[in-house]
Amino acid sequence: MLLKNHAALITGSGRGIGRAMAKLFAAEGASVFLTARTEAELSATAAEINASSQNRQPAAYLTADLAHETDCTRVVAAVREKFGHIDILVNNAGHYGPVLPVEEYPLADFDKVIAVHASSMSITKFLC
Repeated sequence: MLLKNHAALITGSGRGIGRAMAKLFAAEGASVFLTARTEAELSATAAEINASSQNRQPAAYLTADLAHETDCTRVVAAVREKFGHIDILVNNAGHYGPVLPVEEYPLADFDKVIAVHASSMSITKFLC
């Protein structure tokens, strides 16, 4: 239980690497707060973690689009309300858009990629 009594906020944690990290952190004793854009994925991940819960607070989640600063603020406030503190941040959220040659990549999709990757970093300023 390396992470007992620690609270982790893991962005992009509904699937893939973020989901795997959330499950591992929880297995090591951390209370985990999940965030991503898709409620069904977050709900399934939280349910799986909570089903194997041992001596810790259950996993919690909130849907958010971290390309928006207001969503970053909401997530940090929700984690603090649920767990009282944030010890660990894994900023795993990302968006990649279609897989196309660069000359065919739609500008609107490129703007979304940049927004998610750059704006989601603003979540760190709310941790101080």
